[in-house]
Amino acid sequence: MRNKRTREEYGGFLPLELNPGKEWFDPYKDNLRRFNSVKAALVHMINSIDIQEIYIPYYYCPSTTEAIRKTGIKVKFYHIDHLLHPIDLPDTAGTAVLIVNYFGLLDSYVAEKAKEITSASVFVDNAHAFFCKPVMRQNIYNFYSAKKFIGVPDGAYLIGEDIPAYNGECEYAADYSHFLLLAYEQGTNAAYDEKKETDLFIGSHYGAMSKLARGILQNADYLRVIENRRDNYGAFQNTLQKRNLLRIKESVPAYLFPFLTKNGNKIKKALVKEKIFVPTLWAGENLLANGNEFELMMSSDAVFLPVDQRYDLEDILFMADVVEELCDENTNIGHNN
Repeated sequence: MRNKRTREEYGGFLPLELNPGKEWFDPYKDNLRRFNSVKAALVHMINSIDIQEIYIPYYYCPSTTEAIRKTGIKVKFYHIDHLLHPIDLPDTAGTAVLIVNYFGLLDSYVAEKAKEITSASVFVDNAHAFFCKPVMRQNIYNFYSAKKFIGVPDGAYLIGEDIPAYNGECEYAADYSHFLLLAYEQGTNAAYDEKKETDLFIGSHYGAMSKLARGILQNADYLRVIENRRDNYGAFQNTLQKRNLLRIKESVPAYLFPFLTKNGNKIKKALVKEKIFVPTLWAGENLLANGNEFELMMSSDAVFLPVDQRYDLEDILFMADVVEELCDENTNIGHNN
């Protein structure tokens, strides 16, 4: 009598080798669901619980806002203050409030704020804060983006005490992961167009996390990622804090380093010429039409500098020098009054 077959095929060439390690959120494995994007996780959550409306900040990703709108739920907006904290969040049954852990700077504040809300459902958007511990209480749902912190083709986590079931099939990323190999060998600029195509594809095809993404996430050196991001963020803080109009923590394993200046839009354009690529976060129609002074300034003038694990202290000091030179070209740029 034969022993049980455990694989579909045997022999042949060796594929990409990924060891069967543990994901960062392995301690929460009984309370998580894996998706290919945060949008997919948000849409699943909205469609799974009994809510009629959701409050989201004006200063928020416009494509995610649009994905939420398409669920048919009523979308309302709230403002944030100069500390990136929500202003006047509701707390009523049948409502959800989405609180953003901006750039990974608000871990303790977001946890406390989420626990204060007792009647509404709480969506904690930790897309910028992969290493923030989830808030574990009924009606609180924590969302994480893997691809903002680790080189994966897709990947997001939804974590909470009472997570609804998800039966989405595992995605196969072979058709949209070539950009990772290209970027590894030739740099991210060479793979930029392919990466944007992948983002568009995933943005319109919600599903489960791919087998490839999960394999990579089981092999990432998370402690190194935390250490490098924290050190790089701290180096920017030490060099640029006197010019930064945004009051921020000294050292965290952040997504990016937010540098707010009076004329950041010009600085961002100049940085691109130096091959220092920085994103714009964000410029949606709702924000531009209704944002307060601080939100509009963040949208137009915040410069988001890279702190990820590719870089060391020498890299950070070089980028900081470039930013300071650009600020000094006009003494009115980037100085607190």
